[in-house]
Amino acid sequence: MLRPGDRIVMEFKPDWEKVKKRYLAFWQGEILDRVLFSVVVPRKKVPTLPEPKEPEIRFADTEYLIRLNFWRLENTFYLADALPVFPTDCGVLLPDCLFAAEMIYGETVWLKPHLRSSEEILNSKFPDYQHPLLKKQETYYRRVCQLLRGKCFVMRPALTPGLDCLAGVLGTERVCLEMAEDSPSLVQALARINEAWLRLYQQFQEIALAFGVETTDFLPLWGPGKTAVLQCDLANLISPSFFQKFALPGLSFCASNLDRAIFHLHGQNSLRHLPALLDCQWLKVIQWQPGGPDRFLQDAGRWLPLLKQVQAAGKKLYVACRPDQVGPILENLSSRNLFVETTAADIEEACRLERLAFHLTHD
Repeated sequence: MLRPGDRIVMEFKPDWEKVKKRYLAFWQGEILDRVLFSVVVPRKKVPTLPEPKEPEIRFADTEYLIRLNFWRLENTFYLADALPVFPTDCGVLLPDCLFAAEMIYGETVWLKPHLRSSEEILNSKFPDYQHPLLKKQETYYRRVCQLLRGKCFVMRPALTPGLDCLAGVLGTERVCLEMAEDSPSLVQALARINEAWLRLYQQFQEIALAFGVETTDFLPLWGPGKTAVLQCDLANLISPSFFQKFALPGLSFCASNLDRAIFHLHGQNSLRHLPALLDCQWLKVIQWQPGGPDRFLQDAGRWLPLLKQVQAAGKKLYVACRPDQVGPILENLSSRNLFVETTAADIEEACRLERLAFHLTHD
């Protein structure tokens, strides 16, 4: 079992003990020698892994996923403070499937709701902790933790709290309608979902500890102890009053059981809720993603006032940006409480960017 203070040597991150000090400095609001800076580089001239045509194999076949993610791991350089992270999702959306939501595989993984109201959640056996998909995810996660011990970080399965999970269980339209009607069962259903989120988080964290592996969520930002990414993409569709009434209590509950909470703020319509989030004492880090699946900002200058606002409120900031945006980001934001993630075309560009990070580090 992994214990505080244990020294870890990783095959794909041999300098982790040195890099770890920068992460700890970040969480303590300090600068060790430069800003916390992550850059990854793809290896050149390597054959690509053939992608299956069948969506279910692409997203849910564990043998294929192990081959795919080992291939990605072995064909990427993780430079500066970048972390080699092995995903463990296997086509199972949690805790949604524990509430009778069905997985549909296509261009991505979709959810088909089978419950019709929040009241049905309360008047049923759900969540179903004996669900075969949960057992599949547990088995796969244990296998990956065993395989990757001493090699790299392990990404916990994606866990969706609160309103986003409820939207998968009931459908977005139904959830919005129940909020508008102030359904008396809605808050209780959300509480049951968030309790399931917490149980699953603790369960997967205990498995990782038992195998002695370090973990992250889908954002590759490591934190000591219980650190997790929270989100509420449904915030794009609701008013500030609904957000404060139906989203924030659940997010606060999840965060109260963590040491450090990171919030994934996704979508420009969600910015109406930024003042409420900045007032949350439990929130340590905000990651801003304007829209779409790509988290790397293409026009950092457009968002500098927003990013400065986050820092001015005393929150730590996670910024993913294109290589040409690294300079403006570092010049205009305090390096204290800042994590910058980028990519590079080759080793030479990555080294240049890291030198730039050293040069532009400032309070």
